[in-house]
Amino acid sequence: MATHSMKTFLVMLALACHVEAQTVKIPDKIETHPGRLATISVESDGKQTQWVVVPSNDIDVFREYDPDPKAIRLRIISYAPGAYSLVAWTAKGDVPSKPAVCTIVVGK
Repeated sequence: MATHSMKTFLVMLALACHVEAQTVKIPDKIETHPGRLATISVESDGKQTQWVVVPSNDIDVFREYDPDPKAIRLRIISYAPGAYSLVAWTAKGDVPSKPAVCTIVVGK
């Protein structure tokens, strides 16, 4: 009976290894000035990609339109100097990727 459980475990492990890991890539850091637009290109192989900026009170982020749904360019505009973090992640099926983080430095 223990052999059957071990076989089941090994089959499940083998199937898990065949699932490709999804990734999302963004620049490590960008620099901009208050009131100026900046662009962050996002590379993602997941089915759906999401992002958030923290803290979000003095900065806006919106996706630039592109007819290709895989082409993701985020436009950033900040209203006050400071440091912000854009965190992006993607998913294939029910498994989320590890988050990618871009530091946004807004000078004076």
